[in-house]
Amino acid sequence: MNDDSQHDQPDLEQEGVEDVQQEPDDSDPIQQQDDQDAPSQQGSSSSALFVGLGIALLLVVAVTSLYLGGRDPLSPDERFEMAMEAVRERNALVVVTQTRLLEKMPAFEDRIHVLKGYISLYIDDFPTAELELREAIDNEDTAIKAASNALVGELLHKNGDDERAIDFLIDSLQYDPNYLNAHRFLGSIYFNSGLMQDAVRHFSQVALLAPDDARSHRVMGMIHRDFEQYLQAIDNYNESLKRDPYQPTREAILMELADSQIHLLDYEAAFITLALALDSPKIHGLRADCLRHAERLEEAWGELNKALEKDETQFDALLLKGILQMEDDQLEDARKTLERAVYYYPRDDRCRYKLIEVYRELGETDLMEKNLKIYKPLRDQRRRFSELNMEAISKPNDVDLRYELGFLAHALDKDKIAMRWLQTVLNMDRSHEKAAQLLQEIMMQSNRRP
Repeated sequence: MNDDSQHDQPDLEQEGVEDVQQEPDDSDPIQQQDDQDAPSQQGSSSSALFVGLGIALLLVVAVTSLYLGGRDPLSPDERFEMAMEAVRERNALVVVTQTRLLEKMPAFEDRIHVLKGYISLYIDDFPTAELELREAIDNEDTAIKAASNALVGELLHKNGDDERAIDFLIDSLQYDPNYLNAHRFLGSIYFNSGLMQDAVRHFSQVALLAPDDARSHRVMGMIHRDFEQYLQAIDNYNESLKRDPYQPTREAILMELADSQIHLLDYEAAFITLALALDSPKIHGLRADCLRHAERLEEAWGELNKALEKDETQFDALLLKGILQMEDDQLEDARKTLERAVYYYPRDDRCRYKLIEVYRELGETDLMEKNLKIYKPLRDQRRRFSELNMEAISKPNDVDLRYELGFLAHALDKDKIAMRWLQTVLNMDRSHEKAAQLLQEIMMQSNRRP
């Protein structure tokens, strides 16, 4: 199946990766998930804030009323521990409630800076958050240091300073190796920076620390799929769906899972996966491919026709239609179909190769030789791209290798993947002029497309 085309309709905060046509936009694993699937980076709206604070104040009144004339069953230290656990769990309501009670106690004046810093960060009051966290980070308490470093990292990330954010998030893990949100933010930052091995390392920790977290496995599946590590991708997609079968990115996951299974020639498993997905041109195209390999040709034709009725440019269906027409010796029809496929996907070597076969059968020598000259470089680029994906795993600091991956991805019409690799290059070497120029060209081309 074509891995990336400009007919994609792509969702990482969560959700990508770049398979071709009609794929929901998951181009930024965490943009999709920074919008929904990465560490939460959305500040609450002012109305939500007022509602939350109003509820918090009501709780304070209720707690005060309950214990007027009586002894609070929770000690101040227990209340502080409750608030710190709420910071870890990102439960703003509990943090606000307990902070309002503790700030009346002089003994906690130095300790509640971290709580106030969290509240300010939660409402996007960054200047106040910075002041409070500056005080908190000097506290000698290990739990406070872990939380305050993580919160400073989050603050810097929200302000676009990921380089410094990484330092503080790593410091947080020095004080508490299991600080969940430090791992989450590091995973997201590394993902968005193209440092995929580091991203997988931290998302793996998130998956261990948060058994109900489905997003971490989804993102790791996307990463492994980009690196053409389809067995690992399949394991991660299945685990993500097991943890949350009805998550917002369910349809994208099913599509990516089925595509990975097809790459491993497991058409039976892919067809079962596709049966769970909602109909779309891409899904119809993939189902048709599975049915063809199961020798259920009549059903395969039905699915590919549905795909092309909904989208005449659907890659999987166009390529399969041309192949089936060739197998039925309908060479003129196959020629028309594959010429259309090459028109829509000029950088895909597979449909061009099939068209060359048709020209050979029709005796169109000039057209065959002309397309062979185009096909061979495309084939070599695809092979080189696949090789470099594997090589990149063992060479995490090789800037030139990553630039070549970005260059080849663009040459193969995988522009979302190209932009990710080029951004990685610039994160590693901001003076890399070729990467900056190519990234700008791709972005300008993308903006010109309807």
